Amino acid sequence: KVYANWCKTCKAFDPRFRKVACTWGTVNGPMAFQTEYSDTVRFAQMEYEANEEICQLLDATKLPYILVYKRKGGKIAGFTCPPNKVGL
Repeated sequence: KVYANWCKTCKAFDPRFRKVACTWGTVNGPMAFQTEYSDTVRFAQMEYEANEEICQLLDATKLPYILVYKRKGGKIAGFTCPPNKVGL
């Protein structure tokens, strides 16, 4: 997940992201944990402003942005979560 601290939609989306991550996978970083699916799905988040150059290379310019990768297959999807889909 790519997010920004100033982004209202990112803040609204965060609880949903955490719920899915807690249910389905491993999260690395400040909210680290593991579940029974830890070998299958991993979740991570990246703050946009601290990583702006790489975010632009990944086309993550509208926030929040979700990137989906397959272990050996690379990037398989990327999409934004607009306010109407988050519930704002």
